[in-house]
Amino acid sequence: MLRTFYGRILLIDILTIIIALIVCAIIEDYTHMASVLIAVLITTANALVAWNLAKSGAKGSLNSFMGKVLGGMGARLGGMLIIILLLFLFTNLPQISFIITLFISYICKSIQEIIFILKLQSNSNH
Repeated sequence: MLRTFYGRILLIDILTIIIALIVCAIIEDYTHMASVLIAVLITTANALVAWNLAKSGAKGSLNSFMGKVLGGMGARLGGMLIIILLLFLFTNLPQISFIITLFISYICKSIQEIIFILKLQSNSNH
């Protein structure tokens, strides 16, 4: 399971949530868990869209692949920015825990995206 992209994303999500629960237990304040869960969901959706775009682009030419990966990256970043702004404007989520979780989760999942996209690209060249 951990050899698949989906398994690695699930592992990152589980570890992020467990660490957040431990931190919340230490500070005795579970109000941050909602922002942690929302940040994890946003980054998971972002990573899954990226992976599906990369897989569909790998079947075509290099230009098609790069267009889907880089074009998708810009669209995903814009979409995440809009979602984050809407959350901050219309909710009372703890912003610090949300931003920290979003950042850590996004970086970890982006690293996995790069690893698996390189594997995908190398497999499609052979």
